[in-house]
Amino acid sequence: MRESEERQRDAHNSMSGEVTGTSFQAHTIQGDVHFHGTPGPPAPKRPISKAAWIGAGAVLVTVAAVGLVAANWPSGAPATQTGAPGTSAQNPQPAPTTSVRSTPSTAQGDEVRWAGRINLTYVKLDPVPPEVLSNNTGASVWVHYERGRGTDQRDQKATLYGLGGGFFTTRPTIALWEGSAEPTRQQCQDLISTRGAETLEVTKESRFCVLTAQKRVAYLSDLSYDGAAAIYMATVRIWNTVSP
Repeated sequence: MRESEERQRDAHNSMSGEVTGTSFQAHTIQGDVHFHGTPGPPAPKRPISKAAWIGAGAVLVTVAAVGLVAANWPSGAPATQTGAPGTSAQNPQPAPTTSVRSTPSTAQGDEVRWAGRINLTYVKLDPVPPEVLSNNTGASVWVHYERGRGTDQRDQKATLYGLGGGFFTTRPTIALWEGSAEPTRQQCQDLISTRGAETLEVTKESRFCVLTAQKRVAYLSDLSYDGAAAIYMATVRIWNTVSP
């Protein structure tokens, strides 16, 4: 009995930390130990903090972004390409370009479609270059010479006609320019709209604004008379813009 009391007095057991349910203390155990009893209450669940939720969301966004990049990465293609012999990968050769007619570069639409010297007979000004016709059918302007051939002053009398308007009629599509400087396309167009005529007398000093069948505007200047051919010649400038 004394030995048992001494052992109990010398034994020292301690516990630390959180313990849930039934607990036992033992000094020395030999063999298997089995515990039977009613399970204790479950451990309380710790609430997930707001910072943890934010961190989890950031991880999901990063994973989704990596997946998107991987899905769009060219399969089997290198990240950088090596240029072909004679070319540089960093400075690739430009692709072929197609030449396109430029649009008017000014607000007035003063891009010149064609300019040059023409014989004032039966002239169609819309084609490039203008066409000389055999009669006035389809002509933008045409000139009627009053007398026979020769170099006499009376042989230089002529009349300029505008576009044909129907059976023996002419439309008011020509106008006499009397300004000191050369007109713009808009000035010629406005002059035809306000002071357009069906016919005008032709002289060496004459300068004309003309409206074509396709509603382009032209300017005739620097007239000269060829006595051998008995016709007038003029410098023509045709603008590209089509009038409304």
